[in-house]
Amino acid sequence: MQAYIHSEKYQEQKQSVNDMVTDFRDGLSESQSRKFNAILDAMTDQNSMFASEAYMHGVVEGIALHSKVISE
Repeated sequence: MQAYIHSEKYQEQKQSVNDMVTDFRDGLSESQSRKFNAILDAMTDQNSMFASEAYMHGVVEGIALHSKVISE
Protein backbone atom coordinates (compact mmCIF):
# COMPACT_ATOMS: atom_id res chain seq x y z
CA MET A 1 0.00 0.00 0.00
CA GLN A 2 2.88 2.37 0.69
CA ALA A 3 3.91 2.33 -2.96
CA TYR A 4 0.36 3.17 -4.04
CA ILE A 5 -0.08 5.92 -1.44
CA HIS A 6 3.15 7.56 -2.57
CA SER A 7 2.43 7.11 -6.29
CA GLU A 8 1.97 10.14 -8.50
CA LYS A 9 -1.47 8.89 -9.59
CA TYR A 10 -2.77 8.65 -6.02
CA GLN A 11 -1.27 11.99 -5.01
CA GLU A 12 -2.88 13.71 -8.03
CA GLN A 13 -6.27 12.14 -7.30
CA LYS A 14 -6.03 13.08 -3.64
CA GLN A 15 -5.12 16.68 -4.48
CA SER A 16 -7.97 16.90 -7.00
CA VAL A 17 -10.52 15.72 -4.44
CA ASN A 18 -9.10 18.05 -1.78
CA ASP A 19 -9.34 20.98 -4.21
CA MET A 20 -12.99 20.15 -4.99
CA VAL A 21 -13.86 19.90 -1.30
CA THR A 22 -12.11 23.19 -0.54
CA ASP A 23 -13.86 24.98 -3.41
CA PHE A 24 -17.24 23.63 -2.31
CA ARG A 25 -16.64 24.40 1.37
CA ASP A 26 -15.72 28.01 0.55
CA GLY A 27 -19.34 28.62 -0.52
CA LEU A 28 -20.88 27.24 2.67
CA SER A 29 -21.98 28.99 5.81
CA GLU A 30 -20.45 27.90 9.11
CA SER A 31 -23.50 25.75 9.89
CA GLN A 32 -23.48 24.15 6.44
CA SER A 33 -19.74 23.53 6.73
CA ARG A 34 -20.26 21.64 10.01
CA LYS A 35 -22.98 19.51 8.39
CA PHE A 36 -20.76 18.88 5.38
CA ASN A 37 -17.90 17.83 7.67
CA ALA A 38 -20.24 15.40 9.44
CA ILE A 39 -21.23 13.91 6.07
CA LEU A 40 -17.59 13.55 5.01
CA ASP A 41 -16.73 11.95 8.36
CA ALA A 42 -19.59 9.45 8.02
CA MET A 43 -18.53 8.59 4.47
CA THR A 44 -14.92 8.13 5.59
CA ASP A 45 -16.02 5.85 8.42
CA GLN A 46 -18.17 3.79 6.05
CA ASN A 47 -15.38 3.48 3.49
CA SER A 48 -12.91 2.49 6.21
CA MET A 49 -15.25 -0.23 7.49
CA PHE A 50 -15.73 -1.49 3.92
CA ALA A 51 -11.98 -1.59 3.28
CA SER A 52 -11.36 -3.35 6.59
CA GLU A 53 -14.04 -5.94 5.85
CA ALA A 54 -12.65 -6.52 2.35
CA TYR A 55 -9.15 -6.92 3.77
CA MET A 56 -10.30 -9.41 6.41
CA HIS A 57 -12.29 -11.35 3.81
CA GLY A 58 -9.18 -11.53 1.66
CA VAL A 59 -7.08 -12.73 4.59
CA VAL A 60 -9.61 -15.44 5.48
CA GLU A 61 -9.88 -16.54 1.84
CA GLY A 62 -6.09 -16.56 1.53
CA ILE A 63 -5.68 -18.68 4.65
CA ALA A 64 -8.38 -21.09 3.47
CA LEU A 65 -6.75 -21.39 0.04
CA HIS A 66 -3.31 -21.83 1.57
CA SER A 67 -4.61 -24.57 3.88
CA LYS A 68 -6.33 -26.29 0.96
CA VAL A 69 -3.19 -26.23 -1.21
CA ILE A 70 -0.98 -27.53 1.60
CA SER A 71 -3.37 -30.36 2.47
CA GLU A 72 -3.55 -31.60 -1.13
